[in-house]
Amino acid sequence: MTDPTGRDARLRRIEVGRRLAARYDQLRPDELAAGQDWSIDQMQTGLFLGTYSEAGIRRVLEHYGLVELLAERGIERFEVEIDTSDPFLHVLRLREDDGDPVFLDLRARTALGRDLGLGGRLAAMECFVVEWLSVENPHADFGPDRPPLPGQRRPGLGLGPELEEVLVLAARRLGTAALVSWPQWFHNAMLYHPRWMFADPREEGRFAALVRDLASVGLPRLAWAVHLGCVTDHRGQPFAWQPGPLVLPRTRDAFRHFETPYYRATRFATRTRSGFSLDEEALERALRERGLELP
Repeated sequence: MTDPTGRDARLRRIEVGRRLAARYDQLRPDELAAGQDWSIDQMQTGLFLGTYSEAGIRRVLEHYGLVELLAERGIERFEVEIDTSDPFLHVLRLREDDGDPVFLDLRARTALGRDLGLGGRLAAMECFVVEWLSVENPHADFGPDRPPLPGQRRPGLGLGPELEEVLVLAARRLGTAALVSWPQWFHNAMLYHPRWMFADPREEGRFAALVRDLASVGLPRLAWAVHLGCVTDHRGQPFAWQPGPLVLPRTRDAFRHFETPYYRATRFATRTRSGFSLDEEALERALRERGLELP
């Protein structure tokens, strides 16, 4: 199994980011709202985040090459669905045909940092908030070389870098300073990190220490170990995954939050005094109980 957090994966994220960002200016704003009903009662409510129509979303996916990548994975035709009935949380879904299971589910909004519990420089900044993102490959199954991670019903599409960069470019389009998400599962944070950082320097320090101490275990085993309570801290207490917000800073001002002497010193001190270990026997026992075999 390829390490999705290794050097090759990081290089791919960089390459994808540069390639897609180079196409940003070629996409006209009027294309994003294509097909929108511009009557007074529909002008705002029908657009995802006030910007994207269903046809516009399809145009974005075509422009950045995701339609071709989906076809390579067996998804040759798909429907785009936008739900803006909740004005404070918009929903975007992709499915192969009407009635088929959703293979991409995105729930997003914009908000000020202070309304998200962010302090410091981030408090006054407008943020692109990813409340939920689920991506599944309807044509793939788990196997010995591709075990499930906690919370997964089906394997992913292997398009993490492309989807991440599309979200970054959407944040740029909306004029937001940063992207914010709460990683429901430990492996989400592993895959996002280090481009995404925890807003709280103490949490960033603890997470860095855990990765330092246990990265050699491998992502699937470590993800399940955290989920099943088989990781303990330096005091011998089970490590509980209760994440705060992860932030991907997009502007220079947002980056400065993570460069302040307070943030850097607190992160370093927390990382230095934190330590984690894995109870291998407990993990193997818990995996057997669930019928899981991990490499």
